[in-house]
Amino acid sequence: MTASRLWVFGAGLWLAVWAAVALGAPGLAPHDPHASVGEPWSPPGPGHPLGTNDVGQDLLSELVHGARTSLLVGGAAALGATGLAVGAGLASAVWGGLWDRLLMRLVDLCLVVPALALALVVAAFLGSGVFPAVLLLAALLWARGARVIRAQALAMLQRGWVIALRAAGARSLYLIRAHLVQALWPLVAAEFVQAMAAALTLEASLSFLGLGDPTVKSWGGMLYYAQARGAVVTGAWLWWAVPPGLCVGLTVASLAMLGFALEERVHPALRARRAGPAIWPQIPADPLRIARGVLEVEALTVEYGTGPAAVRALDGVSGHVRPGELVGVVGPSGSGKSTLVAAAMGLLRSPARVLGGSVCVVGVCWGSVDAKRARQLRCRSIALLPQTALHAWDPLRPVVDQVAEAVATHQALSRREARLRAQAVLKEVGFPKSRMGAYPHALSGGERQRAWLAMALVNGPDLLLLDEPTTGLDVLGQDELVRLVRDRTRVRSRAVVVVSHDLPTVLRLADRIVVLCDGRVVEHGPPDGILRSPEHAYTRRVVGALQALRGSWAAEVVG
Repeated sequence: MTASRLWVFGAGLWLAVWAAVALGAPGLAPHDPHASVGEPWSPPGPGHPLGTNDVGQDLLSELVHGARTSLLVGGAAALGATGLAVGAGLASAVWGGLWDRLLMRLVDLCLVVPALALALVVAAFLGSGVFPAVLLLAALLWARGARVIRAQALAMLQRGWVIALRAAGARSLYLIRAHLVQALWPLVAAEFVQAMAAALTLEASLSFLGLGDPTVKSWGGMLYYAQARGAVVTGAWLWWAVPPGLCVGLTVASLAMLGFALEERVHPALRARRAGPAIWPQIPADPLRIARGVLEVEALTVEYGTGPAAVRALDGVSGHVRPGELVGVVGPSGSGKSTLVAAAMGLLRSPARVLGGSVCVVGVCWGSVDAKRARQLRCRSIALLPQTALHAWDPLRPVVDQVAEAVATHQALSRREARLRAQAVLKEVGFPKSRMGAYPHALSGGERQRAWLAMALVNGPDLLLLDEPTTGLDVLGQDELVRLVRDRTRVRSRAVVVVSHDLPTVLRLADRIVVLCDGRVVEHGPPDGILRSPEHAYTRRVVGALQALRGSWAAEVVG
């Protein structure tokens, strides 16, 4: 069991013990907490494990019955606050408009006003009692949860399956009941636990300030009477004030820890990532080694997972790319193309495991370099044009600033010089000058691809990897990108690897084609050879389909 899980287990055990104590308080308490059963100010002893207070009441009995009141008020207030938060958050997200504006302004108001100060005023008006305390705390604690649930519900409403349901005529209430509530229940559970922690803290604070019900025992009430009746002066604070204070503190901490664990379940990105074992076999650097190409892949075998469920993504893949050569890698989905790209960039991470082989860039193998040298290789020696260009950009910064940042990261240039370099490269790839200050979301698909190509080329890498470069582009956009890549790379004599399932595009670009299928290289050769006499069954099916769809297109490409 990991340390974090051990802490969560301990927090859950603490809460379970006190929940059982609260439920069985009448039978577990050794005495009536309201009766004088001993000498006043008695220290802990055989008859009274925690001693007595100033009127001879047993402090252990008070602590046990105080748990019932404190946990009941905290739980009931958290339940009410969570119910209000779920209702307000879902109503605001689903119906929007006036509902959203009114509810969110109310949420803003509740979050701006200090909770304890408002609680003091309202508690003085409502008076003491368990029921008024529950109402007060629920009214104070719902706002944060409402905002969190609204944000998550809005994100879910933008998903494709929800849009499809709405397009099919699904009513809002059905959408909430059948889908949103079920999907959001882990978040709701986390909000409940955190609201209970806040309610316990507020209830103890109000009781300590004298606004609790004097006829009901609670942990906060014990602290109030210990302070008001001289426990500190007489030295009785050790057995009168410390136990309830520890109970409040440890219970709130346990609830907070349980809430964090539930939040991690809802948001996996919050989970602490453990550093796994090195996935690259260590390869000693050889200064006498002669590189055959800019990129060399030797017998590379990569698996995901372990045991019977392991998936072999690459199985003994070998090949190399010479300077100035443009190589196309094609294959169906699941053939290992993306794994090969990640391996070439040295970006494989767990659960991937390199079972054998090596990948070397400009004569340097990934298993023989440290993190600093790896950062120098990327962008300076090898660069990547990713498949999803929109998601690869920072949405809060203009494109030209992000390209300039790539320059400044790897070259000793001033900010102005880096920006001028970025503008020059953007101009080279045909990016409109008027759009350089635009944000990524305002660009078309072709403009984003051009901008990212400039990002990849700006530091003059020896090898450029293009991962599905034409995805999402129309025919004209594909044609422009193909010509741009071919022209720009030929001018600088860069090596290029184009990874795609789009065989027509690769045929127009590549000097040599490698066909991957089920993690193996099943065929390789020049484009005309692949078209005229494909050897593997997958290649024959693809070429046959192209010829059936486009007639004489293949002959035109070869000719």
